[in-house]
Amino acid sequence: MTLLQAIVLGLIQGITEFLPISSSGHLVMLPQFFGWEDQGIVFDTLLHGATLVALLVVFWKDLAQIARGLAGRGDDEERRLGYWLIVGSIPAFVAGFLLDRYVVALRDPRVVAVSLIVWGIGLWFADKQRSARGMKLKRAEKLRWHHALGIGVAQAVSLIPGTSRSGITIMASLMAGLDRSQAVRFSFLLGIPVFLGATVFKGLEAVQSGIGVESWGLLLVGALAACVSGIVAIKFLLRFVVAHNFAVFVWYRIALGVTIVAWLV
Repeated sequence: MTLLQAIVLGLIQGITEFLPISSSGHLVMLPQFFGWEDQGIVFDTLLHGATLVALLVVFWKDLAQIARGLAGRGDDEERRLGYWLIVGSIPAFVAGFLLDRYVVALRDPRVVAVSLIVWGIGLWFADKQRSARGMKLKRAEKLRWHHALGIGVAQAVSLIPGTSRSGITIMASLMAGLDRSQAVRFSFLLGIPVFLGATVFKGLEAVQSGIGVESWGLLLVGALAACVSGIVAIKFLLRFVVAHNFAVFVWYRIALGVTIVAWLV
């Protein structure tokens, strides 16, 4: 991997992790399109450490309030939100532990193309249905345990490349009745425990496998690019959904999926 590739992959990771268009799908397809050697799932996962930092930078006030709530020093809503983030993280941790070895086999352009299209349509449908029936809930703190668990199961499905963790958790949050802004907020907060776990797990794996100094240097460059672009993407989407629906991302996903299919034929 060259320095340019590390920067490009980092920028793409940061942007596509938070916009509902699938970071894993883009990281699988970019080397395919440009003839680069696949950087591997360890590199991809460790970039999540950089997107974790981006989330911490943007949401540190929310996290401080949640921590106070869990410690018994905040109000009931902050404590309840903390519980829902814990409940919602469980499915992804279980799926990651049990299915990690199988995820590598799914890094296939055909899987990416199908996932982009199918879950893009799912996001469109959930957004349309939410608008049609009106909002049942206004804030993530008002969720119930089964809502949080359902969104967590959706997050576990995002292990399939092309699905988009943010996209499918936003979809599930909309189906639970949250408005767009709250769906995006809960999706981003729910990513923090998973990113932390994945970064620690894959970081230990990288150390045990004896990753070289040069590779660590490229990873750090990619991570910096991912962190900066991630912060920009988070703030952009939080502002964007105040006045817009997710149609532009749905059409992008479908167009990219169709392009991949045409490229494969």
